[in-house]
Amino acid sequence: MNSSDSILVVFKLTNTVKYAGEEFAQLYLRDEVASIARPVKELKDFEKVNLKTGESKEIRFVINKEKLIFYNRQL
Repeated sequence: MNSSDSILVVFKLTNTVKYAGEEFAQLYLRDEVASIARPVKELKDFEKVNLKTGESKEIRFVINKEKLIFYNRQL
């Protein structure tokens, strides 16, 4: 697989409260034109992140072919 076969999703997560905390950054996808009925949204990736007060972290998720595959009616 080459880099054109995947999509990189990047965002910044910031702790804006007065306490250090733990967060699960989650990536959900939706297929609006699938050949069979699909869930409204599917969890495709996640990352556990620990952040101190005011701290930010860049989160990166790679969406590749393996994360988009599903079984059709013929399995």
